Amino acid sequence: MIKENPNFQIKDFPLKATSDFTAKCRMRANENSPWSDWTDLPVHVYNQKVAFKCVYGKKIVEIGSVCLDPGEKISLLNIYPDILFTYQEMSKLNPKKLSNLYEGFNEGYDYIEETDGKKIQKDAIGEKYDSTTFVGESRKGRKVFYIQKTTKTPDNMEVYLDYDMKAGGYYQTLKKIDNSFAEELDIPYGIHSIKFDEKTSVNTVHIPSTVMKIEAKNFNVNTKFIVDSKNQWFYTSENGKVLFDKTGKEILHVDSGTDE
Repeated sequence: MIKENPNFQIKDFPLKATSDFTAKCRMRANENSPWSDWTDLPVHVYNQKVAFKCVYGKKIVEIGSVCLDPGEKISLLNIYPDILFTYQEMSKLNPKKLSNLYEGFNEGYDYIEETDGKKIQKDAIGEKYDSTTFVGESRKGRKVFYIQKTTKTPDNMEVYLDYDMKAGGYYQTLKKIDNSFAEELDIPYGIHSIKFDEKTSVNTVHIPSTVMKIEAKNFNVNTKFIVDSKNQWFYTSENGKVLFDKTGKEILHVDSGTDE
């Protein structure tokens, strides 16, 4: 059996593969060029395919996929640009400014249901997936993550999609609030990073479980930090006046009423 397009042919491949195999292929520059000799083409069969889907209006659409072997990691934060393009939220004037916050992903699966001789694709959306990293599983087959379009970005906040080259991921980053001072700042769930572009002062700040990065520059908290108990990246001193990173070795921010 030969599978081909005008300038590429492949043969000697199994119709269903459960392990790596070698096929034969040949190619040519264009229809007027001679074919190359048949050569070996090693093919790796991945253990698992991970697909990403968005709920878009009344439809569920697949926006991308990646193949993984057991133990191989991917950052789910890298899927956010595809989400934004799907929802057509990439503004020409400000391509990274977000009008909506995406709270994360739900695990689930899709399947084919046959009714009256017709095959219909169905989706079963499960529980929220709490991590921003997925590790390839030992089980074979297809894994699906569903992205739910959720909350509108608060009117008094500016949130942008920032890429962190060192961490290798896209972060929904809070960069500005309307007033340079606020009695109480409740960071919305879904924010990954706090990085104010101008000096911002608050008395009390509530940090949800989704916040992974906080830049102390331009950010002053006068009274207290309150960190969600499910946050894996930050915790506070007993009195809430000092914020530590997850290692406990670095003080990320000390409020104006604390000397050390």
